Amino acid sequence: MKRSFIIAAILTISIIILSQVIVQVALYSKKQDASLINLAGRQRMLSQKINLEFYKVSANKISLFNLESSFLEWKTKHFNLLNKSKEDSFHNLFSSPFSAVFDSLNPFIVKIEKAINDLKSQRLVDLNQIDNNQSVFLKKMDEIVKKMEDLANQKLQFIITLEVILTLILVILASLQVKYIYYSQAKALKKSREVLLDSENKLRSILESTGEENI
Repeated sequence: MKRSFIIAAILTISIIILSQVIVQVALYSKKQDASLINLAGRQRMLSQKINLEFYKVSANKISLFNLESSFLEWKTKHFNLLNKSKEDSFHNLFSSPFSAVFDSLNPFIVKIEKAINDLKSQRLVDLNQIDNNQSVFLKKMDEIVKKMEDLANQKLQFIITLEVILTLILVILASLQVKYIYYSQAKALKKSREVLLDSENKLRSILESTGEENI
């Protein structure tokens, strides 16, 4: 009985600890996922900002320095996403297809960089090509963000399902403990009490009989 109680206690504690570990990993993963999705979302905004700034530079409304600053931020964030998509980590949102998708966006970055260099050299830039480049980039980023959000939701759903399963196991384990350990102990105690009461009654009867004989 003691061995069964120890085993049950160890199983219960182990499941509780595992549940807490899963919760903490899920919270950390969710934070990482949200950060990456926000970063990818910002890339969409920057792509449109750069497109607009090309027109403003051409109209002498802003300096080329502003466009270069926006481009540098856009390029840096792109390669940050690309590097994160190649990380091999258990909490990582990405799988290899995302790495390939981000690689496929490199030509869009290169094209804008070339256009900026052309402006520096005072060569003409086709704004229609810039507009088309950024529009296609935006469309691709929309698709990426959607896939990232879907994958993050799938991961969250998996964690929730796992937590429900662990909770059910805990409930079943608790029920088994009550039935086979605590209930059995209660029955044993009841039986012992009955035996003691029976012995007490027999002893009382013997004492009463002895007393009557002495009289």
